[in-house]
Amino acid sequence: MAVNQGWDAARFQPLLAPGEGICRTCHDVEVEVSGDSIMGTKSGNHKGSACLTTQRFVVGVKNPRGPVQSISMPFYCLQGIEVKQPIFGANYLTGYMRSDTNGGWNGRCQFKMYFNSGGAIEFAMDFMRLLRAVPPNPPPYEHVVAHAVPVAQPVAQPAQPYPSAPPAEYQDESKGGTQPAASAYYQPSNPHTMYVPAQQATAPPADPDAPPSYYDATKKQQ
Repeated sequence: MAVNQGWDAARFQPLLAPGEGICRTCHDVEVEVSGDSIMGTKSGNHKGSACLTTQRFVVGVKNPRGPVQSISMPFYCLQGIEVKQPIFGANYLTGYMRSDTNGGWNGRCQFKMYFNSGGAIEFAMDFMRLLRAVPPNPPPYEHVVAHAVPVAQPVAQPAQPYPSAPPAEYQDESKGGTQPAASAYYQPSNPHTMYVPAQQATAPPADPDAPPSYYDATKKQQ
């Protein structure tokens, strides 16, 4: 058994090792841990959700401020697993477990996992099937460590400067310029920016086929 390992408390889900998969999840469970070798904050009752995987079962504790956030039990650490169906009270799974390598404690203890909302029989059937498939000398289970995911920072976009006014040589010819103000030019500091002056409104050309105006018609009659 390992304490506070192989569990993502932020997402409230197990951290799976390579090749590991989830077989069954059961909510509203309560794990009671007792024994002389597991005294202190790790003993007692812990409420949360249980996940049965292909290599272990892990209980995530719904108490973000408690000292125990999760209890992970690889199959090779378990012995004497039984299902109890009392006349009064919820069905529960019981057995013994020993400490795992670097599991946060040393020794052997007893556990009882109560299924307050049902599901004990189905959970136990899958559990027994997986236990029978455990090899005699399995390799130690490597708990996955949760790493903080860096938050992407927004990239500051460079400010696009407004195009400056055209230089003096592009001003109106009446002021000594060498090019009419209506011409466009590219800004030397930013060749991708083109300065286009506003077009001045001009009178449309006279239509030779248009009828004479009232002034011209009356003037000819006089």
